[in-house]
Amino acid sequence: MTSLATIVMFAWPFVVVPALFMVLPTRLSVFISVIFGWLFLPFARVELFGPIEMSKYAACTLTVMGCVTLFDSAR
Repeated sequence: MTSLATIVMFAWPFVVVPALFMVLPTRLSVFISVIFGWLFLPFARVELFGPIEMSKYAACTLTVMGCVTLFDSAR
């Protein structure tokens, strides 16, 4: 895996998706982050430690679920 793919995989959950949730309404930011994550994140897998890994699927789904919980907890 290239260094650019590693940077993108780790920047997506901590920079891109929370920025969308701060600027846009919740429903629109969920839609944009899932669609753009599936389109533009690389098919890569980074082993973190033990059974935990960072993949395209985890970056898309877990980040959106965490941001919805954090930014839209009133619902």
